Amino acid sequence: MTVSIGVADRQDDEEIDQLFNRVDKALYAAKKEGRNRVRLYLVEKY
Repeated sequence: MTVSIGVADRQDDEEIDQLFNRVDKALYAAKKEGRNRVRLYLVEKY
């Protein structure tokens, strides 16, 4: 079993769909890098 995880923190006055969009981007970045990865979405990075 393997796991890929995307993480993002909620910004002030951010809609939930915006948060999920950022988490999704982090998740797919983790999947692209290979197995057993965790990626944090940093606002200043994207």
